Amino acid sequence: MILILKFFIAVTNDLALLALLIGCLFAYGKANKWLKVSSVSAGLLIGLTVFLIKSNAPKKTNLAIIKFHRITVIVMCVLALLTCGCMVLKRKKKAYEGIATVFFSLLIVAGLAFSMPTVFQYTTEFVYFGEDSISSMMLLRVIGFLFGLGLCYVVGMCAYCLLGFVSEKRRDGFTVTFVGISFLGYLAKSISAMQRLKWIKLNPFVFTIMIFNDNYGNVFLYACLLVMCILGYLIIQDSKEVRGTFANPAMKRKEKAKLLRRTRWSKNAIVQSLVVVLLLTVGYHYDNKEVALTPPQEYTINGKIITIPLSDVEDGHLHRFEYKTPNGFDVRFIVVKKPQGVAYGVGLDACEICGIAGYFERGDDIVCKRCDVVMNKNTIGFKGGCNPIPFPYEIRDSTIIINADDLIAEELRFR
Repeated sequence: MILILKFFIAVTNDLALLALLIGCLFAYGKANKWLKVSSVSAGLLIGLTVFLIKSNAPKKTNLAIIKFHRITVIVMCVLALLTCGCMVLKRKKKAYEGIATVFFSLLIVAGLAFSMPTVFQYTTEFVYFGEDSISSMMLLRVIGFLFGLGLCYVVGMCAYCLLGFVSEKRRDGFTVTFVGISFLGYLAKSISAMQRLKWIKLNPFVFTIMIFNDNYGNVFLYACLLVMCILGYLIIQDSKEVRGTFANPAMKRKEKAKLLRRTRWSKNAIVQSLVVVLLLTVGYHYDNKEVALTPPQEYTINGKIITIPLSDVEDGHLHRFEYKTPNGFDVRFIVVKKPQGVAYGVGLDACEICGIAGYFERGDDIVCKRCDVVMNKNTIGFKGGCNPIPFPYEIRDSTIIINADDLIAEELRFR
């Protein structure tokens, strides 16, 4: 469940607002459908290209791609502002609708170019180093990823359908609101980007904006979802009863079916908005809550020889121990009886990938605290992946024997 939630949250966080804006783009105006489809295709292609470049030469391209992302979010801010301006001017001159559509389409291109490299990157995390290419953990990550894509698609469809149910005047008003709120979000991001690009100086105001963006950046998504809920509520109220006269009963039934469809999509939009908010607040808190490591157990030490009776660790659960080195470092290590045979897995409470985050028990599983990968108990004591880092030990006379010098040699990992 945790693995599903992690990818579900990540994809939704990256794409929900953009999906809503794409729905707004396709609902805005009746012309330029080719331009709208092309903008989505171009954005996906650019995002894929950036991802492939980064994947093939991460060290050489990392700084350039970071700069690309920062400049892209500034471009998104400018395009959102131009889109809003042209949509407002459309009320005075119809010709501005086409210009607004162009700017809106370019905003979607930039948005996808900004977000999709990260989303594509998640696909490389389906299988962790040392895992089988096909495993239950891999499938759970894929399911979470697909759930995120599915939820974002539904959010976009809700925005598209709801805007299509209302009059042109109301549609334009709500579209301007969505883009305007997004502009404020992109403005906060662009201020952070410009400061990191050294285009503007750091001062108390800029610092406050940067902190706000880091801690509360999703407030603009929540505001857009609230507006969509309001729109859905208004449509539900307008669809409660059939109005007007009809030439025959069939025409009236057709109108009832149309109102019922509007009501269902409106309710769906409200539900999906709540799902996104709960996922990115309650779900995020649950997924990132701190897991407290169990306190270390006692053992016997004579000089530099540590001894642990097998009877203390033969229950199949994780047992954590700690040795304080002469330099003052607390070196943690774990012991787990393997499920097959009488073998034991012994290793540091740390791994090469996630450092000294440590391991904890979830049911019968041993789980890495940082990346939430479930350990194969039979591989504990072997190198590779997120396995505990092995160190020398021996089992003699029903006792695990460890030389403290072998733990001292690993002390810098725990500094």
